[in-house]
Amino acid sequence: MKILYLDHAPYEGGAEVSLKELVMHLDSRQFVSVVAAPARALYMIQLHEKDIECVNFRFHWKQYSMFFPLIWDLLDLIRLIQRVKPDIIHANTRVTTILLGMLYRLRGLGGALKSARYINHVRDKDSLPAWKFKLVNSCDQLITNSQQVKRFLVEGGVSASKIQVVYNGIDLTRFKPRCAESNSTASILTAIGQIYPRKGFEYLIEALPEITKEFPRLRLRIVGQDPTASQVNLIQLRVIAKQLGVFENIDWLGYRRDVPDILADTNIFVLPSLEEPFGRVLIEAMAMKVPIVATRVGGIPEIVEDGKTGFLVPPRNSQQLASNIIKLLRNSDLARQMGEKGRRKVEEKFSLRKHVGEVSKIYDKVMS
Repeated sequence: MKILYLDHAPYEGGAEVSLKELVMHLDSRQFVSVVAAPARALYMIQLHEKDIECVNFRFHWKQYSMFFPLIWDLLDLIRLIQRVKPDIIHANTRVTTILLGMLYRLRGLGGALKSARYINHVRDKDSLPAWKFKLVNSCDQLITNSQQVKRFLVEGGVSASKIQVVYNGIDLTRFKPRCAESNSTASILTAIGQIYPRKGFEYLIEALPEITKEFPRLRLRIVGQDPTASQVNLIQLRVIAKQLGVFENIDWLGYRRDVPDILADTNIFVLPSLEEPFGRVLIEAMAMKVPIVATRVGGIPEIVEDGKTGFLVPPRNSQQLASNIIKLLRNSDLARQMGEKGRRKVEEKFSLRKHVGEVSKIYDKVMS
């Protein structure tokens, strides 16, 4: 069975990590993968190194309002589909789900367009006009990464019967807890994500003055890059940190590939998002037995059990972030217990093996 994956992102976000892990762990005796995405993206380089067929496809999505770039991309995709002749076309991102909906409506052109099955993988809750919901619904099957995203689509008019929730999964052999060997007396908070307003990092920084009153040696590690060319989001966070007098408590690590190593000596993982459809970084931290403090938004409550694997707080609430972080820093036994429960939950619900198995079953179903 040949599957053509479409992804517009020239960077490696959560959707791209999930795509990479899926493609690399599908049963190669049953599935042949072809990935069409910008060649300079790190995940494309890694897939190519694993001898997975990668097609350099530059999506001109920022210019689609001008109409002609959209038509060019659709024509190029039609030519690609006619050449590859996939059994299934799997759109992995918001932009490509819209394009796939358009291709689905062009199946009357015949050939590989008509014979292929169409899957839209929706991982976000971006506000959509009615016509875009209709295009997202134009497919044979939808996959969402949380019940929250499924509800969002159904409320927008997408057919509930087409949607199957498949949680993201991680490789538990890569995210494996280790015995702490650090002699440092400083507590370490870690926050991971692209640096833009929706991630809510400013509220975590605003919580630091209260935390450092009791734990002055505390370190906050912010892992992630600002996707803007001007780096305006990162600059704003740095300004806030300097104004609050906590700049020296923060390590700005940028994009990193050694996330398990970073989490290995983390005391608490913090995700202060204003909106989060799923939160892949949460299951990575939980797999490393790190307790969580996160906001009660989007799909996060489907991952973190408040009071059991971590604490959930309202968004935009620095005071609640600070008080719950302090509670865990004061009580190492509670933090350890939450970490243990978090690891067990990931093993039960969020393993890569479970994720790959469920997606494989969907492929079999749409082809039957």
